Amino acid sequence: MEFEFAKVIKLKYLMIIVFLFSPPLWRLLGLDSFFRSQFKKLYNFFSTFEVKVKKNHANS
Repeated sequence: MEFEFAKVIKLKYLMIIVFLFSPPLWRLLGLDSFFRSQFKKLYNFFSTFEVKVKKNHANS
């Protein structure tokens, strides 16, 4: 019985975490554009970093 109760609590926490990280909730709170711009910045940073590394590697 104790094990089942702990399992249910873990499942509830997992559901809350999944709900918090779901894009529809971000849209509801108006954070969708914020997260999109952050992800875009990260993507641009890594893609430019990759290009710089390739250029440096080609020069050496």
